Amino acid sequence: MHSFLKVFTICSLLSVPAFSINKTDPVIIHPVVINSDSIPNINKHIRIFVGNFTDNTAAQSNGTIGTTRTGIKTSAPIIVKPSLSESLQKSFENVLGKKGNLSKDASTANYILNITISDCTVTENSSAFSQTLTVFLKLEVKLTDPLAADKPRTFTVESHNSTKALDTSKYAESTLRDAITSTITEIIKSINK
Repeated sequence: MHSFLKVFTICSLLSVPAFSINKTDPVIIHPVVINSDSIPNINKHIRIFVGNFTDNTAAQSNGTIGTTRTGIKTSAPIIVKPSLSESLQKSFENVLGKKGNLSKDASTANYILNITISDCTVTENSSAFSQTLTVFLKLEVKLTDPLAADKPRTFTVESHNSTKALDTSKYAESTLRDAITSTITEIIKSINK
């Protein structure tokens, strides 16, 4: 029995590297908002054309928005795919489409929505027993009435969202998605005013 335990332990230790994952591989996230239940409705007669979404953050070049700890002394980049601007644009199209407010043609829309992403920062703070992943998202919003294009409504929307867990790397996607949902909610509230 004792020798069996030794053999089992040695075999177990030898097989670990064959099954281990590289802890520095990027954490790829797809934060597109699909569920719009928590987002308020817009007047059913308002149609919005989703225009240009521009990413002015450092993430635009390679999609990296931060890092997450994946081991005691290792971390991995968090990469948004599709890009941050595409994820945000698709999120707006999904939400407005499900609510019946999406216009496929700018000429028939009540508003043209253009957004510049001015900041998207993911930070992670670690303690002995947990990690906190925080997302900060800042959008410059421009709502233009096609009939009064010289007088667009411009405003800024910010969102902070945090998740605390033993391993936050698996929550990066949902944390960013919740931040995007929050910004969509604030923009819709502004449209409803």
